[in-house]
Amino acid sequence: MSQNALRILVVDDEPDITNLLCRWLSMEGYECTAASNGEEALNILAGARFDLMMSDITMPGISGIDLLSFATDRFPDMAVFMATAIRDRKTAVRALQLGAYGYSIKPFDRDELLINVSNAFERRRVTLLMKEYERDLEQKVKERTAQVRRREEQIVLRLLAATGYRDVETGDHIRRIGLYSAVIAKELGWGGQAVEDIKLAAPMHDVGKIGIPDSILQKPGKLTSEEFAIMKTHTEIGGKMLDDPEIPLLTTAREIALSHHEKWDGSGYPFGLGPETPSLKPAA
Repeated sequence: MSQNALRILVVDDEPDITNLLCRWLSMEGYECTAASNGEEALNILAGARFDLMMSDITMPGISGIDLLSFATDRFPDMAVFMATAIRDRKTAVRALQLGAYGYSIKPFDRDELLINVSNAFERRRVTLLMKEYERDLEQKVKERTAQVRRREEQIVLRLLAATGYRDVETGDHIRRIGLYSAVIAKELGWGGQAVEDIKLAAPMHDVGKIGIPDSILQKPGKLTSEEFAIMKTHTEIGGKMLDDPEIPLLTTAREIALSHHEKWDGSGYPFGLGPETPSLKPAA
């Protein structure tokens, strides 16, 4: 017997049938194992891998339908082919709904049986290829998403570095703002991606200061009213710099840059927003 032979478990409470089926299947190069009832089949499945299970429906103890349900749940990569001596359309439909690859009526015709087994294996092969394709596609999407995320993070870090050349706020302070914002967002029930976005976006709150003259930004003393009016424009400058509705991270960063000097009582700037008009909302 070839090491690559497809393995079939035949389950039937009639020994003559299991012997006949195993002989037919072995002659076609399949590796065949017999079980006389559902309980024995479960014990065999617990200790060995099979590519296909061919099971009678009407058996004492665990029925073929129950065995089918268990097998498709526990061993999704194994094909299952059902057989019965009773013509019952409802039972046939039920078996197919539970995941059976085929359904045959006794007494068996050898050629028909072997064709059905071959078709079941072909369907199983295509199904496994589709699963593998889906897994590969999912992995590629994850990798691509991670690449995009790393690129976004690099853009944020470079933007913050540029801002840092002109501002006295330390890198630790900026990082803490992101971490604090993420903790608060999580406690408020935001989704995972929104939490990650705000952790990166919050440190960009003062990015608009890059457009403020050094004479005002780095002035050691108190600002005049005119200077303070110019300083306040850093919120709108930041909002314009980060205005890209197609990138969720920048959408969040724009809202933060615009509204981080707003106050609950409406006395903040630039829009005087109050509790009835919150500027930043959690992502769906």
